[in-house]
Parts: sequence; C-alpha cells; structure tokens
Amino acid sequence: MNDKKRMPVLGGIFLMLLLSVLVSCEKGGEVDVVRRIINNTPHDVELEILDFGVILFTASLMSQDTLNILGTCGTGFDAGQCNVGWPQDAEEGRIIFNEERILSSTISLNESKPCEERAINTSLSRPNCYGYTWLQASGNNPSIHTYIISDEDYQNAETVGG
Repeated sequence: MNDKKRMPVLGGIFLMLLLSVLVSCEKGGEVDVVRRIINNTPHDVELEILDFGVILFTASLMSQDTLNILGTCGTGFDAGQCNVGWPQDAEEGRIIFNEERILSSTISLNESKPCEERAINTSLSRPNCYGYTWLQASGNNPSIHTYIISDEDYQNAETVGG
C-alpha cells in the first residue's frame, strides 16, 4: 500500500480510537456517603474542623456516642471530590476531650501525609487512610467511612493550656 492510501486509513483508525475513548469516559456524578465518627472513650469530646483559621464544622459527642454525617462523593470525572461534613481536606482537625486535652491534626497542601497517620480532618477520597476504615456501599446503602476516637487518642492529646 502506498503512503497516500495509508494516511486516510491511519487517520480513520485514530479517529475511531479517539471516539471510543471519549464515549467510554464516565460523566461525573455523585454518590451518597456517610462519615461516621465514634467516640469510644469515657470522655465527652468536641470536634472542630478548620481551614486557614475558619471553622468549617463543629460537633459534640458524648462518651460512647456515634455521629453520622451524610454527604456525597463524586464519580467519573469528579471522582475523589467529597463533601461529607466539610469539603475535601481541611487544614486542621481538633478533638477536645472534656475541655482538658486537645488532639490536633494538620494537613499541609505542600506535603503529603503518610496514610498510616491519623487525621480526622481529611477528605474521604482515599479509603482506609488517616484513621478511617471504609465499608463499601451495597444495594441502596451508602459507603461508610468510620473514624474511631480511642483512649490512645486521649493519651496522645496535649493538656489544654499546658
């Protein structure tokens, strides 16, 4: 086959490949998600989620209490975009135990945090990271991302004013 006949054939193949890629890309959408925070300590806690000093979210949990926050996460082109209590990663999360001790976690936009570290203020775009465990959606039930506040968190918290 000469070069003049080969060009339209190659162009046609390229166009078909391009169209198949565009058609196969999933349009962005949303799915329901639950952020579940369990206070598994004998202490009442206050939660504060801040971004650059602005409080995005606050909640109180009594000892052995559970908080369920319903929100959404994106799919397709919007995958990884979650808004479940607060949008995306917030700069700082605080767990305040009986107004006596405070556990603070920060997320810097300039450095990535190892997945094993705990950070209540993170987004839910990475399952089973930053202290969250993930239960995948099934049927009509949304996926659940659970963060358990433990006695170890209390022990690692700093004394308020100290």
